[in-house]
Amino acid sequence: MFSSWSNHALEPTTTLAGARWVHVVDPTPEERARLLNELAIPAEFLTHALDPDEVSRIDHENGSSFLIVRVPWLTGGLYRTVPLAVMLLEGLVVTIVPAPDDVLARLALPADLDPAQPTLLFLRLLARIASRYLLDVRDIDRRVDEVEARLERSLRNREVLDLLAYQKGLVHFETALASNQIMMDRLAKDERLLKSPSELALLDDVLVEFRQARVMAEVSTNILSQMMDAFASIISNNLNVVMKVLTSLTLLFAIPTAVASFFGMNVTLPFSGHERAFEATIVISLTLVGVAVLFFRRQRWL
Repeated sequence: MFSSWSNHALEPTTTLAGARWVHVVDPTPEERARLLNELAIPAEFLTHALDPDEVSRIDHENGSSFLIVRVPWLTGGLYRTVPLAVMLLEGLVVTIVPAPDDVLARLALPADLDPAQPTLLFLRLLARIASRYLLDVRDIDRRVDEVEARLERSLRNREVLDLLAYQKGLVHFETALASNQIMMDRLAKDERLLKSPSELALLDDVLVEFRQARVMAEVSTNILSQMMDAFASIISNNLNVVMKVLTSLTLLFAIPTAVASFFGMNVTLPFSGHERAFEATIVISLTLVGVAVLFFRRQRWL
C-alpha cells in the first residue's frame, strides 16, 4: 500500500510522480517493481528494507542514504518490533515497513514534518519512535501489575503465560533498542547526514530518550524474570490450599456416613429400640464432626 505526505498527513495514493515522501506498507510484488522502476530505488536497499529481521543500520550509495531503525509493533496483543526503512534519495524520502500493519500510525506524527528537510524528518521520526518505546514499556508494566493482582487468587497457568508473553516483548524491545543505539552512535559521526548544530542537538535529545527506554526495558525485564518463579509458586500454593480444603471437607462428610453405616447394620446396637434413635444418630454425627472441625482448625488445616 502506498501513501504520500499531503495536507500534513500520510494519505493513501496510487500516484508516485511528484511525491516528496512516499510511505509503503507490506508492498506486493507489483508495488516493489514500481518502487524499483518509478523511484529508482537501489535493489539492494529494497531487499534489506523488506527483511523483517534486519537490524538497525546506515548505508550510503551514489549520494543516497539508507537507514533502518527498529520500531515497536503491537500485533495480536503481543509486543514485537519491526524494521522501518528510511531512504533519503535526491528530493525524495521513502519509508518502507514490511509488516502488514502501518507502525507509523502508532507514532502520532507531527503535522509540521517537512520532506524538504529529510535529515530533520528522520530525526523527528526517531524522537517519536523513542516516545513510543517509552509508552509501550510503561503499558507492559501496567499490564504486568494487573496480572500480578489476579495471581493472588489464580489457579491457572493463564497468568504465567501472559507474563511470559510480556517478558518476550521486553526482550524484543531490549534487542531493538541496543541495535538502534548503535545505529545512532554511527549517525552522530556521519557528516554526510548531520550538517547543522540543530540536527546534532536534536540527535542528542533522541539518544537520551532511547537510553531511557532501554534502561526501563532492562529494569522491567530483570524484575519480571526474578518474579516469574515466584508467580509460578503462588499458583501452585493456591492450588494446594484448595486441595487441602477439599480434602478436609471430604473427611468431615465421611464422619456422618460412617455413623449412619454403623447404625444401619442388622445387629443389636445402642438405641436400636429407642424412639429417638434417629435424633441420637444425628447428634452423635454432629458432635463428631464438631470435634473434627476443632481439631482441623487447631492444625490449621481449615
